Amino acid sequence: MLRKKMFRDIFKHKIQFLSIFLMVFLGSFVYAGVSAEYIGMETIAENFYDDTNAANIWVYGSNFNEDNLEEIENLDSVTGIEKRLELSATMTMEGNPSLKLNAIDDHKISQAYVMEGDTFDKDNEGIYLSELFADAHDIKVGDTIEFEVMGMKLDYKVSALITAPDYVYYIKEGDLVPNHNNYGYAYISKSNLPEEVQSYYSELLITTDTDNYKDAVNEIEDVVNGEASAIVTRDEHSSYNTLASEVAQHEAMGSIFPIAFLLIAVLSVLTTMIRLISSQRPIISTLKALGFKKRKILFHYLSYGFVISLAGAVLGVIVGPLTLSYLFYPSMSSSFALPSWSPILSWSFLGLPMLLVLVCTFITYLVCRSYVKESPAQGMRLQATKKMKKSIVERIWFWKHLGFSNQWNLRDIFRNKARSAMAIVGIAGCTGLLVCAFGILDSMNNFMDWQFRDLSHYKTQLKFDETVTGEQMMHLDNSLDGEFIMEQAIEIKADDQRRTGSVSVYEDDYGLTSVLDSSKEVIELQDGDISISKKMASLLGVEEGDKISWRIYGGEEWIRSEITYINYAPTSQGISMTQTTLEQNDYTFYPSIFVTNDKVDDSYEGVSSIWSQNQLETEMDERLEMMNLLVYILALAAVLMALIVLYCLGIISFMEKYRDFATLKVLGFKTKKIRWLLIQQNLYLAIVGIPFGFLFGAFLIKVIMADMGDAIDILMYISPQTWILCGAMTFVITMVISIMFSRRAKKIDMVAALKANE
Repeated sequence: MLRKKMFRDIFKHKIQFLSIFLMVFLGSFVYAGVSAEYIGMETIAENFYDDTNAANIWVYGSNFNEDNLEEIENLDSVTGIEKRLELSATMTMEGNPSLKLNAIDDHKISQAYVMEGDTFDKDNEGIYLSELFADAHDIKVGDTIEFEVMGMKLDYKVSALITAPDYVYYIKEGDLVPNHNNYGYAYISKSNLPEEVQSYYSELLITTDTDNYKDAVNEIEDVVNGEASAIVTRDEHSSYNTLASEVAQHEAMGSIFPIAFLLIAVLSVLTTMIRLISSQRPIISTLKALGFKKRKILFHYLSYGFVISLAGAVLGVIVGPLTLSYLFYPSMSSSFALPSWSPILSWSFLGLPMLLVLVCTFITYLVCRSYVKESPAQGMRLQATKKMKKSIVERIWFWKHLGFSNQWNLRDIFRNKARSAMAIVGIAGCTGLLVCAFGILDSMNNFMDWQFRDLSHYKTQLKFDETVTGEQMMHLDNSLDGEFIMEQAIEIKADDQRRTGSVSVYEDDYGLTSVLDSSKEVIELQDGDISISKKMASLLGVEEGDKISWRIYGGEEWIRSEITYINYAPTSQGISMTQTTLEQNDYTFYPSIFVTNDKVDDSYEGVSSIWSQNQLETEMDERLEMMNLLVYILALAAVLMALIVLYCLGIISFMEKYRDFATLKVLGFKTKKIRWLLIQQNLYLAIVGIPFGFLFGAFLIKVIMADMGDAIDILMYISPQTWILCGAMTFVITMVISIMFSRRAKKIDMVAALKANE
């Protein structure tokens, strides 16, 4: 009998219970979907690293000897060491894409993972080519590819298509996003290379038995004694670091937003059950009179919140991983090269859905327990009206000048603090998600403006091949009006902090690029000035006037310099200086980029790629495609949240004041006046809730931006139009719901409402 009653009650109040179901479902859907996606990505990556015995430390240099290797291998924390030679090659095909060639002897550390073809064999005379590069150029296993390396033209048969742990995320120096048409990598047995390049190695791959790389790095530095041009740990390696940052960002997304749905689900349960239980006090008393125990009645009403929330949680947990996870994979797989892409179900992400169910059930218990304790006789009578004291507002001197409508609504707001607080939270949540959604879009657009308009004043960027000659550079400089820029990888140290980044070196009279601080004030770099990017300074914990040590990859000596300025760099974190400053520190200015506003053709020798600003902007848009998806999800969630919350609150507010409105009608108040009372109160609550929503939205954006990784620095920017739009959207939604409910004032039954109290 009670089970039938439960389903009958749920159907009768289907809109309110549907709101509870939707909030729990959406919270579980987002949390489970995003969790399955990032847990899947993280788990697949970790298994990939384990299966391929991924390195923990990379030591770059060119003068390593067998004694160095033996000493490093004998260190307590080192479990394995392997030599490798990295060469830069240029493919002999349309566009002349670059190829990073890894020549190896024993392939036991950071092994290539074969996606198609033969497993690696050092006696195999073929080449093992990255799968994404091969797909971009329609290269198949068994095809022969040709490339030029160190002035030699070589050709090899493709033995396998691979992905490798060191190249899960790989990007050509100077590019903003991965471009598999322009850049790839390959593995080859060192014995298959010409004898001219078989005598030396450029890096050491090291595995350790600890994740605390700091001590191991210090020990390795002592062994190589300045012969290493750079030592990079897994935390600093761009491939591992970028993937870890991406996972952390998704984890933050998957955790923060469902919390908002949790709060709204609590509000929905609270409002719905208050209305339901208060209207069923006589039924509860009748059940008691018929002999039903208090515990049985209590469990009966607890089942309302439990069944609805459990249904929403279960459906969300099932549907989320099967749908939402796959929305992220197309953009993710274009940037990250993992062996497979699939969501992984884990018991860990059942936590929040179960919490939603428990909270909803507990809220139901809190609402029900006081009603169940009443005696049958008490329950048959209308609930006594609480004696109200004057609120603080009523004691202020201007109270009597506010007029009846304002006094009525302010008194009702302060006397029903819980309901008013719920409305404010709902409005703030709606506004916050809208601000977060459109604020992210504003921040992305601002990021693009910084990168492609404020910092860059050129139309075309030409990247040099690593074999470019001085004569070819001079020919380009004589043919086009432009500037040379040198961009190279760099190591930076400050106290106990160590980071990898890049150095940007400009001609002394540069003008096609700008160095700006975060307020867009121009920084004029003079001879001897060193400017460090804002994010790199934060990572190192340094400020203007502090000193850092730095060296370009390939350099043996550390340079000690004082920070003159802190600049803002959206994509390239490191230091900036002029050509003269670089040469004063005993480095040669060797440009890697030429920028110009002239019309450019593809006839220049020594140029590996030519990019227009429009092409670069399109590439960056593709990298940020996932953020646009997030914007759409947030905007939809915000609107749904507002509609559901305000609808439920509107119902309970109207029903609580039903008898009061009937009294006003008897006293001669027009229906229009009563409708205005309802609308005006929601207007006040919206005015209070929207500013809190602004703060909540800004907080969400900061949390998301904090997990963008070490290489990208996106400033939070919310345009005035966005503030106005988000506030207006919430306000309009609030007013529309209020107007909908105010129509019920026409149907108030004065006789029934007032006679019920007798």
